[in-house]
Amino acid sequence: MPAAGAAGVSLIAIAHGIGDVAPLLEVQRRVTGEAMRPPSPCHLKLWREGEAIGAGWVRRSHGGWQWLDEVGVPDDPFAELYRVTIEGPSGQVGFEVATPAFSCALAELPAVSGDEIRLTVATVGPRAVSHDISATLMI
Repeated sequence: MPAAGAAGVSLIAIAHGIGDVAPLLEVQRRVTGEAMRPPSPCHLKLWREGEAIGAGWVRRSHGGWQWLDEVGVPDDPFAELYRVTIEGPSGQVGFEVATPAFSCALAELPAVSGDEIRLTVATVGPRAVSHDISATLMI
């Protein structure tokens, strides 16, 4: 098994068994580190609340795949942390939050009334950041 920092390197596997003769089957694969990423958030919703925007999403857990009790998913062994990025016509702003919810005053956005913004959320794990999920909102 490659080390945690091995992402980006290539591994070569050679099939070699009793009685095998050359040339042996060889396969080369690039280590992407994909298994180090936490699951991405899901069910992202955006809305406007007066002079602010709100967002909510559902967290996903590394250990929640079996859903044995049909009640909830177990907590991950690391702290819950999300990276929220908002892009608009005037640029980009970023935030980190510890719950699956976010709100922001319209004055903090890189956009003005009538513009469209794109809000992106990713889970920050101990070794990598998840793939993101995004949605757009006309403010």
